[in-house]
Amino acid sequence: MSMELSSDIKTEDDIYCSCLAKALYYVDTSTTVGLYAPWGSRINLLLKKVEKHITVKSERKEEEANKESTNKTRRATGKNLLLLLLYMVFYRPLLTDTQSQRQNARFIFIPFSAWQYAGSDILWAGLITTIFDAINHDFGALPISLYRAILTKCKLTKTKENKEWVTKKLCCLPYWFIALFLLLLSISLGILIAVFGFPTGEIHENAITAVETTGVALIGMSSIQILRNIVAIGKNLIISQRGKLEQMMNKTSISSKLGFMHDVKNEVKVITNFIHYMEIFERTKIRVVLQITNLDKCAPHKIGEVLDALNILLSDRDAPFISILAVDPGIIADCVERSQYLAGMADNGYAFLNRTVTLPFSMPQMDDKTKIHFLEKIVQNKDFLIDEDEYDEKEDKNCHTNEVIYNKINGTVSINDEEPQRSLLDNHAEKIQEYKSTDHCETLIRQGCKCLYTTNIHKCIADNVVQMKRITNSVIITLNLILAKKKSAKIEPEKVAAWVVLVNQWPCRLSWILQYIEDEQQKLELTNETREKKDEYKKESLLSIFEKSLDELEVIKSDIERLLELDYDPEIFQTFLSKDFPFTVQEANWYFKFTINLDHSLKRHMELLRGSNNIKYSRTSTKPAPIPLREIINMTAEDVCRKMAKLPYRKEHLEKYQAKIRQHNLHGQALVYTHNSDIKAALEMTLGDWTTFRIHFPAVEALPRISENVTKHERKVHALRYQDSQEKLLKGSSYVSMDNLQDQNRNVHLSNMHVNK
Repeated sequence: MSMELSSDIKTEDDIYCSCLAKALYYVDTSTTVGLYAPWGSRINLLLKKVEKHITVKSERKEEEANKESTNKTRRATGKNLLLLLLYMVFYRPLLTDTQSQRQNARFIFIPFSAWQYAGSDILWAGLITTIFDAINHDFGALPISLYRAILTKCKLTKTKENKEWVTKKLCCLPYWFIALFLLLLSISLGILIAVFGFPTGEIHENAITAVETTGVALIGMSSIQILRNIVAIGKNLIISQRGKLEQMMNKTSISSKLGFMHDVKNEVKVITNFIHYMEIFERTKIRVVLQITNLDKCAPHKIGEVLDALNILLSDRDAPFISILAVDPGIIADCVERSQYLAGMADNGYAFLNRTVTLPFSMPQMDDKTKIHFLEKIVQNKDFLIDEDEYDEKEDKNCHTNEVIYNKINGTVSINDEEPQRSLLDNHAEKIQEYKSTDHCETLIRQGCKCLYTTNIHKCIADNVVQMKRITNSVIITLNLILAKKKSAKIEPEKVAAWVVLVNQWPCRLSWILQYIEDEQQKLELTNETREKKDEYKKESLLSIFEKSLDELEVIKSDIERLLELDYDPEIFQTFLSKDFPFTVQEANWYFKFTINLDHSLKRHMELLRGSNNIKYSRTSTKPAPIPLREIINMTAEDVCRKMAKLPYRKEHLEKYQAKIRQHNLHGQALVYTHNSDIKAALEMTLGDWTTFRIHFPAVEALPRISENVTKHERKVHALRYQDSQEKLLKGSSYVSMDNLQDQNRNVHLSNMHVNK
């Protein structure tokens, strides 16, 4: 098998598609190929490239076969179609060793978008009917109808000879001889009837009458069989296999029985035998490649139906079908596990997918060259969104002429009147100036779009064509909004493009940052901070704001886990904001006014989570309110002492508690994450004072109580696990809930106690 790459390979995608095409050319039939790629990752384009490489290789192999053999390949068109019909009537094929060893193959590609049939009751029936229609279109309705009428029971017989066709015989007489005899008999009988008339007398009285009667009887008997075949062919022409399958589905009493699936398998078997029959006639191998796409957009039970249909197609080892299942395996596995259609068969979605897929082929991440190529093509195709209506000088002249004529009619201006002419010239100059301004806008928009693939921004864009199109459209609209509202503003197209990418790739993290900034700025206004402090806060970077809020984000992370799944790579997020584009608070506030690709419901969700502990914060009572967790986390030990001074404690008790807080350095994080009993023991509080303290200083019991018997190693494990959970939040890896963290630490503690015993 030659593994040389074709000369038209340009990108890494081309290399992978070329290798997959070579594998599909030589792979055994009844194979399901799993083309695995995330949703939106150029699946359709990859399938087209694979199809192109297979077609090129198939044509090259056909040319080589025609050079080596005198029996050229042929198609059932024109004269060959008539020859095929004669072969079907008078001959039967033999499977020779030459046919079995052929290297040339013809591929029939059948695209099937499962999403288009998602609304039907039986999705897999759409898959079967699509195959029937494609085969009928490729070979023609007449050969298939003739085959179904007279050759459904014809089976290929293997032979050691090189003879591919042998005549059909009836009582040792070839069919062609019988047909020729009946034809000559019909002609002779017609001549006799024309000369002597139709027989009316007794047979024994007239020899001519006897001959005519015998001939009519023979022809009549043959005509009955011929008429039956003609009716069967006509019926198959009118009612195709698709129509027959639809009739079976409409009969609910039949479709609910096992016999319905048996009939479907029989129809698939007829198609399989017909393709093998055509392989011998065309002197090539024929492969049917079924390209299944958009299956990951369907409901779980629909996915189960399609996978079940694939099992029907591939149940016959001789079936010439190659199925390419182009899906996101993560989505398919999850849907299979939740499908009632496959209940009891697919408790593990990945295991079921592995049983269905014969050849898994996972596409790699898009390399920089391919990504830049896609972005460039997408930007070029968006020119119609950028271009404005050109200035039409002829139309302006017409307007000028109409205005002069109107003024003449009303007697307000003459041709020699200079003032109106000067006014028209001024309007003309304003329109020209507006046209120049339009040119400037188009230039800025084109620069912003080009920045997506000419700068490092492309490294922050996911390998998803849908996302690329979305980002490009958002850049164009955002720049148009800025130019429409802030014409005099200094616009940096690269920064605008970077902001759009930031919003699109990390919507959850950015929504959190924007809500945090909004709350902090409101707090600065309420506390009447100085202008210098407000300006200083505006100069802080978004990354520093995010890092400051990590402790609070740790508290609510279990509520936003599904939202965090929307974000792209967390490490790239950190690099993007620290090195590539260190946006500040002031810049974020400015760009947020023109942001159209951020779902504001995400920010609203963050707002509700941050304000969930502030419900009573605005009450008019003079009693101190419970302090929000987000505020407690950022407190120092001195801040805790100042807050405690507002609580209704006795003076001597308050001084004692404040001294204990300073002694143990009980800052905000310690109050939130330390077990209640440990804090109570450290402060030596009375029951009433402790109740008051915990009402105003709520906590999240993330860690179990650490007893005195715990070793230093176990204490270090607790600390490292807490630190690891913080790092995971920053890096975006899998999150561990508070309950799981508490259970894990408690298990470690109990296991160590058991070992000590």
